[in-house]
Amino acid sequence: PAPGVSRPVADLEAMLRARGVRADSVVVVYGDGGPEPYRLWWTLRATAGYDVRVLDGGLPAWKALGEAVAGGAPLTVAAGDVALTARPARDALLWDDLAALRAQHPDLKLVDTRTFREFTGEEQHKKAARAGHIPGATHLDWLDLLRDPTRDPRLKATADLKALLAPYLDGAPLVTYCQSGTRSSTLYFALLQLGFDETKLWNYDGSWAEYSRLEALPVELGARVARAEEG
Repeated sequence: PAPGVSRPVADLEAMLRARGVRADSVVVVYGDGGPEPYRLWWTLRATAGYDVRVLDGGLPAWKALGEAVAGGAPLTVAAGDVALTARPARDALLWDDLAALRAQHPDLKLVDTRTFREFTGEEQHKKAARAGHIPGATHLDWLDLLRDPTRDPRLKATADLKALLAPYLDGAPLVTYCQSGTRSSTLYFALLQLGFDETKLWNYDGSWAEYSRLEALPVELGARVARAEEG
């Protein structure tokens, strides 16, 4: 339905098996300090209930510890035998699911983790069909969750995260979103570290990539609501 939506469970299972993941494996995902590992963590958790670990701070943090770094071609590994089982649809939201949630929970909060310029509509992502944000959403740039995006991309210390996320820790149900559910997965992960009730927490898989393509739905530009028929 939109760029960036999670692959089916069978595809995810094949991906893990091709990388040698066995039924008894402990999988650690990492990147270069970006949000992609959190997206893979959330995708596997939400679609198949499969837990992996995230290396906090990614490769920059690994190097800062003085740990070894390899080069050259990827290792050849024997195929794994991990088996994934699909979870209920409530864990991988598309717009129809989110609309139902909003009707069910009048106090539901939406948090947009894109850049502020994307949120206000001043900038449109190249894979978005329209600029702006979902009406009623609040903004929190995912980079604010990190200690220092350029030099130390670990999550902030617990006390700092609690102070930053205090407006969202009142027990109200919450949905995170961004352009394609990647940056928002970082906020999802951070909220869980603070003990947020996961039964009241969702990541919008379709995110702005899907919502911006649903032309009958309104978008908000800054403080002004613009509807599709207004052009």
